[in-house]
Amino acid sequence: MQGMSQKRYLYIDFMKAIAILLVLVIHTSTIYAKSSHDYLIGNWLASIAEPCIGIFLFVSGYLFKFSPDKKTLRYYVKKTAYLLIPYTIFFLAFIIIYLYSDNQISNLKSLLFWYFTASRPFVFYYVFVIFWLTTLAYFLTNC
Repeated sequence: MQGMSQKRYLYIDFMKAIAILLVLVIHTSTIYAKSSHDYLIGNWLASIAEPCIGIFLFVSGYLFKFSPDKKTLRYYVKKTAYLLIPYTIFFLAFIIIYLYSDNQISNLKSLLFWYFTASRPFVFYYVFVIFWLTTLAYFLTNC
């Protein structure tokens, strides 16, 4: 849909901003803990911030509803490339750093398992959640 301006939903932008701040809380709440008390408070803050993952998934699903041509195979191929190409690049960078730091990968099966489950590095698990939900939505809307 070239030439058409897409409508911005300010409440969606607000939800994304809140979710981003909550992710920052999760990833930084225990970094500077100097005592077990500090760590306990940081861990508690991280637990409160956990809904950010659900917010991101909700926003992705909500925006999916408004996506143009969502029933076409072309849309899903584009969406897959949009998700998996950057994921693959970062995964390969992770593997290089992982191997460089004197770690070993036991076999190709382990490497493929890590890639297709996003179990290493685990921070990318949401990519596969969005990918599989998008794929499932495609088959549910076209079958």
